Amino acid sequence: MKRSACFSSLLLCGAAFLFLVSCADGEEYGVRAREESKTTGTISLYFYQEPEVDAPVDSVEVVELASKKKVYSKNGLAKFSDLPVGAHRFSVKRDGYVPFYADIDLILDGTTPNVPIVSDLAKYYGLFRTGGVLVGKAYHGDAPVDTVFSPFAGAKVVVENLDLGCAPCEPLEPWRDTAVVDSDGVYAFMGLPATAVVTLRLAPHDDGELRYDDDTAFAEVPREGDTSWVEDLLAKLQAAKLRLISTNALAIEDTTALKLTFDRTVTEYVHITRSILVTRKGGVGPVGVEISWSKDRKTLSIAPSSGRWTSMAEYKVEYDLWDAAGGRDAELTFVPVGTALKAPTGLALDSAYLGGTSKWNKKCVERDADELYFSWKKVDGANSYRVFLADEEDVDFNFETEVADPEFAILGPLMFAIRDQLWLQVMACDEKGNCGPFAKERLTIKACD
Repeated sequence: MKRSACFSSLLLCGAAFLFLVSCADGEEYGVRAREESKTTGTISLYFYQEPEVDAPVDSVEVVELASKKKVYSKNGLAKFSDLPVGAHRFSVKRDGYVPFYADIDLILDGTTPNVPIVSDLAKYYGLFRTGGVLVGKAYHGDAPVDTVFSPFAGAKVVVENLDLGCAPCEPLEPWRDTAVVDSDGVYAFMGLPATAVVTLRLAPHDDGELRYDDDTAFAEVPREGDTSWVEDLLAKLQAAKLRLISTNALAIEDTTALKLTFDRTVTEYVHITRSILVTRKGGVGPVGVEISWSKDRKTLSIAPSSGRWTSMAEYKVEYDLWDAAGGRDAELTFVPVGTALKAPTGLALDSAYLGGTSKWNKKCVERDADELYFSWKKVDGANSYRVFLADEEDVDFNFETEVADPEFAILGPLMFAIRDQLWLQVMACDEKGNCGPFAKERLTIKACD
């Protein structure tokens, strides 16, 4: 805060003179006490009652935080000698006035070669009388068009454009520049400068799921002992993340649209931004798609513009869905399977052999069997079958082989040593490599006692 009045003060300290000149709060002044070599300096803080620069304030408690040295102002002056070069933080407190931290840097003046000289510093600070209590309420709505608002518990209200005339300085308890809204929607500020006009801003709120815009109000801080209410702060919902609750991405055919169903209706208000990018692994550029919504606007359908996905190719969908009510950004992958071929049926343990001799009575397998045969019914149009095995249903299936006939053989004795059942997964493929859906079956392998 700039002052029109200028004044000077002459202080005698030993053989050195300290000359102070002030035209604006918090400014540094041409104050030097030069010696042949000087590696420490003096910082002087002068306090007056705002706005009267010629009204010094006594008994101001000033503490240099690094050294814990405490000085009380006399005739408005608090002086700290023999301070090292560097940054110094001071706490400034006096009953009835707004407290704060003051930051002052002592610098090394290198104008004289090889002779370190430190310039002494003096700063002026106008102290503000402590005001009363500033109280208000903050609410939020659940949609951009809501007229019903709820207490915005946990939100933060910040004091802005408050000039204490001590820049750079920071608030010191009991004054604070941020208040948290309680469960009733109430927030309060105490210890602000009396009669100061401040801006209170309900800070933008984003908890990762909900995002609200901000709101501001102007208020004048009451005098000490009084309470003043501020007009209500209202935050409207700007965005809420959609939750994906179901998708057919894990079982999609080459002519089927990818469907994403969200937990609520995706509404349209004023401004809508939707970005959906579909790419194919190994492909060049994005894949052309057609976008549509269900009647209730909860399910998004993404279909290939060509009418068919490439069977067994890996696709990635990146979507960024935001409107005036909210949105979601995420990605997922899917592998479509061909629809021309059906899933194999009749997966079963078919026979067991030892050196070409049957060891299978359709109830159990002799332990010395060296080959087990699994089979399934032939699929019309199939040129080959891809076989996958797993020990459990919920683990990744291992690709074993691709066979031309609807049967698959594995070694028996080794298998008996490690498991008595397995999961078999088979898919039929045509001559172009397009495959149909999987067939999956748990097969029990019972050894004869």
